[in-house]
Amino acid sequence: MSKILIMKKSKTSLKNVQSALEVARKNYEIKLGELNQLEQQAEIAQTSGNEAIARELMKKAIEVEQQLSQLDAEIKDLVKIITAKPEKNSSPILFLIPLALILAGGIYLAFFQPKTQTSFQTNCLPSGTKLRIMVLRAWHKSMPNLKI
Repeated sequence: MSKILIMKKSKTSLKNVQSALEVARKNYEIKLGELNQLEQQAEIAQTSGNEAIARELMKKAIEVEQQLSQLDAEIKDLVKIITAKPEKNSSPILFLIPLALILAGGIYLAFFQPKTQTSFQTNCLPSGTKLRIMVLRAWHKSMPNLKI
C-alpha cells in the first residue's frame, strides 16, 4: 500500500492506479462473497448443533472481515490518488525567473565587468623574428588607479 501512496500522478502511474483500484474492488467483492458464505455456513452449522464447526467458520469470517477492512482502506487511498487535483507547478513567478537572470547578467556585463583595451606591440627578437604581443589593459571603476 505504501508503494501506491508514493506514486506520482503521471499518465502511466494514473493508469496503474486505476488498474490497481479495479483489482482491489474485485478482490473486495470476492472477499465480501466469501464472508457472506462463511456466515451462512456458520449459521447452518449452529442451527444443526455443530458448535465447533460454527466457531471455526466464524473465526474464518473474522479473518475475512479484517482482510475486507484492509482492502477498503486500500480502495480509499487509491480513490484519493485518482481524485486528487494535480499540483500546479506553473506559477507565474517561475516564468519570470529566467528573464530576471538574463537581465541580471546583462546589467553585470554592462556595468560591473572590467573594461579592457586591446593593443598590439611588435617587437623584434635577436634572431630577427618579429614578435607580436597582445596587451590587455583593464579598467574597472573599483580600481581607478590600476595601471598596466
